[in-house]
Amino acid sequence: MRGRIADQDNLFRLSVFPASFQGARHFALSKFWNFHRLPSGSYVASVMWQRYAPTEVYLHRCGCRTAANRNEKVQSLARRNPTRHIYCGAYQFTANAIRRLKVDLPQVNFSDVYHSIEDGEIAHSEVRVDLDPGDINPEGTMTEILASLWRQSAGPLEHVCEGDEENRPHPKSKLLPAPRGPYIDSRSRLRRQLHVLRYQLLNCLWLNSDSQHPPAGPKHHSSASFMSTIKYRICKRLWQCYSPPPSQS
Repeated sequence: MRGRIADQDNLFRLSVFPASFQGARHFALSKFWNFHRLPSGSYVASVMWQRYAPTEVYLHRCGCRTAANRNEKVQSLARRNPTRHIYCGAYQFTANAIRRLKVDLPQVNFSDVYHSIEDGEIAHSEVRVDLDPGDINPEGTMTEILASLWRQSAGPLEHVCEGDEENRPHPKSKLLPAPRGPYIDSRSRLRRQLHVLRYQLLNCLWLNSDSQHPPAGPKHHSSASFMSTIKYRICKRLWQCYSPPPSQS
């Protein structure tokens, strides 16, 4: 079972060049979302959950890591003159925008978003949409879905990663203003600080404990397994903190 995200929670879709662009650095909505169709027929896309990317700083770190990982994969293929992947920024929307798709569009049978850790990114979540099997124009329905999500978006939250400063003009300049305007973080300073503290604790326990012997496991982790691991490591850390040190002979 994967963790369900509350309707009002903020999600962010990352924009990376060239995946989000058409041709010569022209931002394209269909490329930006780029839903992937599974063998089951479901359409899925990746987003970041603010609960585990609590501020713009942490969100942009996710984006920079995503672009860096793609560049490493391209380099491993030893291609000639590979296109450099460049993180440009992100757009915000809520989980409710995903769930309303099945309400607003009769061709949508199911639409939801779940926390689903991938490649060590604990903020990673998965959007899933199922269309009516009798839909005679799935491409048109997907176009309506993209338009609906775009209408509910705010941003962009632009960013230049370290090492990308020399890319001029930077492709972030081609990002389009979202219909809901700039993203404004309405949380109080105290609440943001508490969210950062929560993230740092969970991230430390998830990624850094047992760092010399990383646990084997699948590429994707469910929210349930994530929290089970966190509980185990909290108990382990508390035991290490309160256990007496070994005697010196």
